Amino acid sequence: CVCVRERENRFEVEITAPRILNRTNSESDKLLFYCQSATMPGINFMSQAVYTFGESREVVYNRSFDPVELEFLLDDKMEIKWFFDRWSENIIDPVTRMSNYYNDYVATVDIYQLDFSKQEQVKYAVRLHEAYLKTLSPVQYNQNSKEVSKIRATLQYKYWTVTQAPIANQQSRLDVPNSNVTQTPN
Repeated sequence: CVCVRERENRFEVEITAPRILNRTNSESDKLLFYCQSATMPGINFMSQAVYTFGESREVVYNRSFDPVELEFLLDDKMEIKWFFDRWSENIIDPVTRMSNYYNDYVATVDIYQLDFSKQEQVKYAVRLHEAYLKTLSPVQYNQNSKEVSKIRATLQYKYWTVTQAPIANQQSRLDVPNSNVTQTPN
């Protein structure tokens, strides 16, 4: 069996903007193209000790999710920075300091793991539900650097789901019974 490991540089991130923002196709393409790094979400299970007949065992009672980090190269027109600035201003108005309605500033974010072939088909995908901008990093400038300017966005979200699973047409050793994974045909 020849196993090919997934490469870190084969991914895409697609942000469906909050409804309060009127995003252009140009911004959509740039966000997709200029994303330089992303983290696939994980999950934390919270547990507590439960004592039954002397011994204790840890029992899960809830779950939580760590924020996702995205890093973008900045384009020459600063459209990517402008997109995140508008998003942040629509979470809390910088003048009135009033927060907006939650449903107006949350977005959907899809993270795709692509295969290594030239077709770059999606092998695995997750969707962040009710994602919002939690932190926007400052932009670092340096006269002595030849690096392209970057910006980091940290996104918090309510939960995530798998939207495409591996090995759609084959039986996998990792199949989970009663899973709610939706698979799209290749």
